[in-house]
Amino acid sequence: MKIFNTKLLALVTSAMLLGACSQMATYENEDLTNSLEKADQAGFKLNPYTTGNGFENAKISESGNLNLTYTEKVCLGENITFVFGGAGFTGTRTVQVQELVNGEWVQVFQQPQAPKGVSGSLAGYAVGTYTFRWKVGGQGGVQNIEFNVVVEDCSSCDDESFSYDAIIGITDVDVVFAYSYSSETEISIDFTFPQISIDIPTNGSYTGADGKTYRVTGNGTVFHWTGPVSCSSESPTTFAFEGLVPHCGPSTAKDGKANIWTNAKVIAIDGEELVDDPETLDINEGPYSLKGDLETIVYSGCPVRP
Repeated sequence: MKIFNTKLLALVTSAMLLGACSQMATYENEDLTNSLEKADQAGFKLNPYTTGNGFENAKISESGNLNLTYTEKVCLGENITFVFGGAGFTGTRTVQVQELVNGEWVQVFQQPQAPKGVSGSLAGYAVGTYTFRWKVGGQGGVQNIEFNVVVEDCSSCDDESFSYDAIIGITDVDVVFAYSYSSETEISIDFTFPQISIDIPTNGSYTGADGKTYRVTGNGTVFHWTGPVSCSSESPTTFAFEGLVPHCGPSTAKDGKANIWTNAKVIAIDGEELVDDPETLDINEGPYSLKGDLETIVYSGCPVRP
């Protein structure tokens, strides 16, 4: 049995005055509950209905002048939301929500007196397709509206990936790194820029072109960042650095080149620091480089001494 939470809808509809209202069919609540086991109501709550999110994938089903609006597709962990009412929902009606389980309709909620309409949500459903129905009694006898809802795993992740796009200008370098991890998580990562000219003291801060703030160590060569990262290779987390000025010092005098970027290293995952352990042969225990086969970013415009 799934967890069921619902709200009572204070849905104000325009009353349709019908000439035949005085000839209402008789209806007994017992007609709804025949051969059905009543669900545990311990987690059931009634609250005034308010409109809001949850109907991005809404679909409407109708039975005469009664209608049901519900989320046809939801992501795993999200609620299945619905609103039931319509011009035909006049007077006081008895409403059940039933789920089709192994070929049998199982009651998951009953509201004996539902004036004007009902709204609510279903929670705790795993990935799959589920069939429900509203079983409505009152004026006109019993009416059923069936609906299917698909619960999808929207958080499927890709393999870990890392790349960059660099623009080497006449006097400086722009680079954007793109990174996605294999699951939704928080990462601590170090970027190494060994030969850039930057006036930031050790443990000072640097703000990148995209607003990310880095702690700078290693005499201005290592940039530390911690935060949540994407797990989708199609929409990775980016790290943008603009206007990196090469440090054309004595070490570059022979070939006129400066190594702008040489490595990016994951040093912690979800707050757990990755530490090299000499007692184990598992190299994945410690910090690991993302550089792989990527080339070092090199600036070739430094002056060469004769």
